[in-house]
Amino acid sequence: MTRHFPQWWWLVPVILLATGLTALNLNGDPVYKGEFQSYRNIGLFDGGYSPLQIWYSVADTSPQHAPLYFILLRGWTLLVGTGALAARTLSFFIGVFTLVFIYRIGRDTVSYQVGLFAAAILSVSVYFIFYMHEIRMYSMMAALVAFVMWLYWYIVSREEQPRFVAWLGLYLGATLLIYTHYFGIFPLVALGIYHLIYIAKGKRWWLVVVTMALSGLTFLPWLPIVIAGFTTRSSLAATSLSTIDVLYTVDKIFGNGLAPLAAIVLISGVLYLPRVKQRNTAFVLVMFLATLLPILIANEISPVLPARRLRYSIVLWPTLALVAGLGISRFARWRLAIVALFAVWLAAGFSFASSDDLVFYTNQAQIAFDRYPPLHTITDEIKRIGLRASPNEWVITVKERLNLDDNILQYYSYALGRVTTNVTERHLDNADINESVLSFWLAYDPELPVWDYDVYREVITKNHQYCKTFVDRDDLRLEYYVLQSIPCEMVLNPDYEMAFDGDNIMVTAPLLANADDDALRLVTSWRVSEAAGDEPYSVSLQIFDADMNKVGQMDYRVPLDLLDVRMLDVADLPDGAYTVQMIVYNYLTGERVLGRHLSESVAHDMIPILQFDRS
Repeated sequence: MTRHFPQWWWLVPVILLATGLTALNLNGDPVYKGEFQSYRNIGLFDGGYSPLQIWYSVADTSPQHAPLYFILLRGWTLLVGTGALAARTLSFFIGVFTLVFIYRIGRDTVSYQVGLFAAAILSVSVYFIFYMHEIRMYSMMAALVAFVMWLYWYIVSREEQPRFVAWLGLYLGATLLIYTHYFGIFPLVALGIYHLIYIAKGKRWWLVVVTMALSGLTFLPWLPIVIAGFTTRSSLAATSLSTIDVLYTVDKIFGNGLAPLAAIVLISGVLYLPRVKQRNTAFVLVMFLATLLPILIANEISPVLPARRLRYSIVLWPTLALVAGLGISRFARWRLAIVALFAVWLAAGFSFASSDDLVFYTNQAQIAFDRYPPLHTITDEIKRIGLRASPNEWVITVKERLNLDDNILQYYSYALGRVTTNVTERHLDNADINESVLSFWLAYDPELPVWDYDVYREVITKNHQYCKTFVDRDDLRLEYYVLQSIPCEMVLNPDYEMAFDGDNIMVTAPLLANADDDALRLVTSWRVSEAAGDEPYSVSLQIFDADMNKVGQMDYRVPLDLLDVRMLDVADLPDGAYTVQMIVYNYLTGERVLGRHLSESVAHDMIPILQFDRS
């Protein structure tokens, strides 16, 4: 007995292919300005916003965008974290959702082959895969277009009356689409055109109209923001593409750079037009043409599509894939030809993914993104090394002829918990790091011969000393430096001499650095366990004279950084011998935490750490 696999199983390798191609990029490039804007809109740098705060944030600072994606992104980051890799997985999962519903639309309207071919073409579309790994709303826009198309077709094609949940889904899908991106209005217009021409004017027809009208009414509160966004945006007339250029460029991008091949496939699909009396085939073609034409008309009236902003055309990708699926299905009898077509399309994708064209069409060239230092790799390496940050620790990248966007540096300063900056030979004065910076990481590409690193080192290391090279590869060298007055071993291999709260808090003997007549600069290295870090512990440094009279005191929270620097004011102390004692205590109750020198077995509530004389 022959066992047949369900037809939908063929979708599994399609999804796995898209997953593999996306996984190559999920952490394959640094955060760029657009992704920074997404982070800013969810309040990442202000402790995180509520949905209402995101609504107002987008309205005030980014009225060219709709708020829904950012609200969803905030919820996602609460679940999985705010790192770039974690945040990008939202677009990835939404992209997989798109493939599933593209398959369902093609299967339900024409045949499972059309659905499978459409999903397969979309899975190897480099442009779509690119936005499946960006912290932006574009894969979500495509997903909602596919979802609304499928649910609409489900409602109008069923013989029995659809259940309430289907109507609710259509209302929510249409509403979420226009709240995701303003270009979401175009497929909804196309849906209306199809509905007006092909669907019988009965009760169900009117219910669809009412559902869509309710969706439009739900968008009214945001409409003033849309108007404000369009009236305040910069003009794109000088760089906007003509209608012919839009058609050619979209065709080229969709075909992974192979514009003739993509054109043949799409034209083959459009040749189904003589069959538009068949309602199912007409649905795919009308949705494609009636989405495309209003976009072209809108671009002629008010230019919105320069080549570097064709990402807005992602709204076309579901219908492009379905038309391509129709075209390929015409050759279904020649299986080897279809396999060869997909192989060529996939191979072209690998070439297109590394091409200057993709860099240009995704706007990376505009921001010199292709010349960014590998901040994502540097971040991963520093986190892997696991060396805790010191106060005011920096990460310095060296990249000549690149003024790195301050927004990007702000994100990586947040992600690393360290000030992140980039220096060039033209701006070496910015790298004159003073003694307030206890330590820093220096990251650069050792293979680029145009840089004279001795020039950089002379300025950068004026106050600091080299300690260790943690990464030494052909593409990245990562070195660690500390202040010249601090031994490297105090950071790399601390010799802890005191312990509090069992061994949960470990402290080195203090280093007396830069002492003068007015202050003592005490440097200590700390290791605080996670359990102790959650406790309300504080430190008190108290100065006693020879008669054990307390003559000075400084209190502060238990340091969680690797190094800690404190300035003890001794300007008013008379001549004599003094002792500095350390106390760790619960600042809520005042109860002291027992501690000891590791050379001793007896614990005390106050430990001497330093003796000094005034004369």
